[in-house]
Amino acid sequence: WFPQDDVLAHPNVKAFITHGGLLSTTETIYHGVPVIGIPMFGDQFLNMAQAEKGGYGIMADYNLLSVDYLKGIIEEMMSNEKYTKQIKAMSKRYRDQPLTPLETAVYWVEYVARHKGAYHLRNSGMDLSFIQYHNIDAFAVLYETKKDIINYRNKGLIESIAEFYDMGVNMTQTTLANKNVQALLKSNEKFDVIINEIFLNEALLGIANHFKAPVIAVSTFGASQWTSDLVGSPTPPSYVPNPFLGFSPKMTLLERIGNLAQAHFDRIFFDFFYLQRQINLYNEFFPEPKPSLNSVRKNVSLVLLNTHFSLAFPRPYAPNMIEVGGMQVNRKTKELPADMKKFIESAEHGVIYFSMGSNLKSNTLPKEKRDALLNTFKTLKQKVLWKWEDPNLPGK
Repeated sequence: WFPQDDVLAHPNVKAFITHGGLLSTTETIYHGVPVIGIPMFGDQFLNMAQAEKGGYGIMADYNLLSVDYLKGIIEEMMSNEKYTKQIKAMSKRYRDQPLTPLETAVYWVEYVARHKGAYHLRNSGMDLSFIQYHNIDAFAVLYETKKDIINYRNKGLIESIAEFYDMGVNMTQTTLANKNVQALLKSNEKFDVIINEIFLNEALLGIANHFKAPVIAVSTFGASQWTSDLVGSPTPPSYVPNPFLGFSPKMTLLERIGNLAQAHFDRIFFDFFYLQRQINLYNEFFPEPKPSLNSVRKNVSLVLLNTHFSLAFPRPYAPNMIEVGGMQVNRKTKELPADMKKFIESAEHGVIYFSMGSNLKSNTLPKEKRDALLNTFKTLKQKVLWKWEDPNLPGK
């Protein structure tokens, strides 16, 4: 028995010859020691194939072992620094985790225990048959039916979709034409990374390319087609509902047909009608020689999603699509202003908090809507804490 971890940790160990088991390859990656593998069975062949393809290892054929054969492999590894460089880079990436793997395992074990099996994590695709998962029945119905499942001939629907994409194009153009953005593009600023919100504004990815910096996309909307596309994250329409249709992940046959039709419609509209307009903006505001916008879109390093499986439903994600919903939540509450604290604490039957957010201001509501709210609040025994953006409330 050898303390393998301690051995691999020594800076003077230059290579590791192993059978290529997962535990051994994981340890050697962690310690940054290039590996020569002689796989014998099972996943050892896969592990070493990955090591060879990844450039941090060489797979030797057990049946060809001889002095000359093995010596040649060792000399190749000792004389070619690419193996060490590659595994050092892999080690750096592997170590860069918010929690250690053990801490992560402990967290999720305890999570399952705390939530009585955590069955809410179960993927809805597990409940589908082969035919349902691959939408064979949905395609069959679409082929046979003459009835519109989703009425795309409805002018209002088409116009609303077009207006939605128009909004994105207009926002992108306004942003890129902004004098402060233009001043930034003409500056000599340097960035380690650029964080770019993604919401129908693909041409803005040109900013990261302009500054030669990696880009992290942030989606305050959560997962959508235009975010999933950035990292090739799967979106099976059989159990991942389109966010605009309002379906649950446990869709009926008709809902899956509608979801499938919507997915194809979105793809066609996005690729053939919308994206070219973003490409035009990209070419207009970034005229210097550059990769295509499609290439830039495929080079996004990470997508941070303003969602969490506990808030929605579990679904598959690519490893670089991370749920971070709730970042804005203040874990350490502060003392309320005295008047607000007194108002809340003096409410015998409690308080209802009312806010329309930062974009829709209550004082801009039509009079009839505002009156309806006021008249409703008057009937309540609870106090109402209303986020009102004007010094005066009409009628008060």
